[in-house]
Amino acid sequence: MALEGFKLALLGMGMVFLFLILLVYSIKLSSMLLAPLTLRELKQKKKDEKEEAKRREQEMLRKRQQAAQGGAAPTTSYGKLVAVISAAISRFKNDSK
Repeated sequence: MALEGFKLALLGMGMVFLFLILLVYSIKLSSMLLAPLTLRELKQKKKDEKEEAKRREQEMLRKRQQAAQGGAAPTTSYGKLVAVISAAISRFKNDSK
C-alpha cells in the first residue's frame, strides 16, 4: 500500500514537473513571437514622444516670439521661470551642436 502511494506521489510530481517545463517553453516561444511587435510599439512610442516634445518646444518658441514682438516681458514669476528655462534649453541645444 505504501509503495503504491509512493508511486502515485512520484507520478503526480512528474506530471507537475512536465507541466512547468511546458509552461516555461511556451512562454519563451510567445516572447520570441511577440518581440517584433513590442519593438515596433516602443519605436512608435518614442517617435510620438519626440513629436510631442517638438510641438511643445515650437509652441513655447512661438509664445516667446509673440511676447518679444509685443514688447511685453513676463511679469509673473511663472513667466520668468518659463523664460529662464527656455533660454537654458536653447543655449544647451546651441552649445551641443
